[in-house]
Amino acid sequence: MTSIKSILLLMLLAPTLLFSQALDSPPPIEKVDYKAYVGFSLGFSIPNGSFASTDEENNQSAYAVNGQSFQLLDVGYRVYQNLNASAHYMRLQNSIDENALARNLRTPGLRYTVDASNYELNAAFVGIGFIKPSNSISLQMQIMIGYGNIFIPTIDLVETDDMGNSSTIHLASTSESSIGFGVSGGFRIHLTDRLDFSSQAAFINFQKEFDQVARSGNQVSVASGKINYEVISVTFGFSYRFLPQ
Repeated sequence: MTSIKSILLLMLLAPTLLFSQALDSPPPIEKVDYKAYVGFSLGFSIPNGSFASTDEENNQSAYAVNGQSFQLLDVGYRVYQNLNASAHYMRLQNSIDENALARNLRTPGLRYTVDASNYELNAAFVGIGFIKPSNSISLQMQIMIGYGNIFIPTIDLVETDDMGNSSTIHLASTSESSIGFGVSGGFRIHLTDRLDFSSQAAFINFQKEFDQVARSGNQVSVASGKINYEVISVTFGFSYRFLPQ
């Protein structure tokens, strides 16, 4: 009789004990449970608007062509389940369409050749946006504000007349600091529990007025202008996710 009572008591208590143990055990860590990530990526810098324009009637035409985009640091932290804060450091480089610039400078009796370095933007950004995580892929979109340096390239213009006489106009490189903004969207594919393959497209815009020193022989002048560094950056890379302990 005693044994029967013991068995009945055990049957009544067992579910309670098992349920209590289940509550005390931590849930398994899934790929959606990460709190932060850090990564890098590289890709293309595609100019837009007046930055890419070769229109000689537009005094803000910058003659920029496709270049490189380096996202040297990409850090994200999930503030809430679907809210992500981020920080980025980016370097963008775009060269000049030297032939188009030389054609537009040509006048009757004079022709030009152009030798130029690259446009460059080095900028740090902070952003906030939405994220949709899953066990296979995380989608995200965010807005960003940034602060950076815009580098205006060195340009050497060789002016040659019909008699073959030539002179060189040298426009010195200069840099200006500016505040800009960006809008980006992308995804991260979870390759392992911690490693992701990432891809991101970002629209980035910085604007700044600048002064550039021009030298021709012994003559020196200052040329003023305005740069509208407007690009679409498309990058591919890898990131490492930090999971909760």
